[in-house]
Amino acid sequence: MFLAYVPNGGEELKAVRNTQKNIRKEKQLLAKRQRRLKQYDEYVAHQLPTPSQHAERLPSLIANYRKQANRYRREFVIVQVIIIILSVTVTSLSGGWLDRYIALPWTIPVGSGLVSLFSTFLLFFKPREKGANLQETADTMDLEFKACGLCIEPYAGLSLDDRLLLLAKRTEALRKDQLQRQQQLEQASQTEQKSAQPEKKQ
Repeated sequence: MFLAYVPNGGEELKAVRNTQKNIRKEKQLLAKRQRRLKQYDEYVAHQLPTPSQHAERLPSLIANYRKQANRYRREFVIVQVIIIILSVTVTSLSGGWLDRYIALPWTIPVGSGLVSLFSTFLLFFKPREKGANLQETADTMDLEFKACGLCIEPYAGLSLDDRLLLLAKRTEALRKDQLQRQQQLEQASQTEQKSAQPEKKQ
């Protein structure tokens, strides 16, 4: 009743009540989202692959890793061939061997710039290293898969369920290690890119 005699007291009381009402709505919405999130977590837990399902998917994962490794290897080879061709061309132009055929003054600077550009691409994106990591992981996973099927060490003397479980653990560890090495290469590329940028003048 006191707010009724205070200027704008009714409006302040109304604003407080609206705020409380909005807070209650937000709490209800948050509780609803938390329930949905819990249901989703339970669904994901039920959808996790069993060791046998993991073993069935492993050959396709190995094939995918090898496909990516081949793509990185092709990129590296193609860029290397381009660098060699450009380097030979620039050297020939610099030595005057092709003056009778090519008399454009900008060919040497452009060729040198392209060599630097493609060399920087290899330095920053590291396709050779990424391809080698993927190929190594794929080969090691393939050896683990074959060892599990042949019941040789470290799978000798284990039951089928135990072999599949061990296979899942070891291949997941390999996959995790490959992801870590991939992240390290990307971080190294970002660090080299930042260090290559000229420092801004104060």
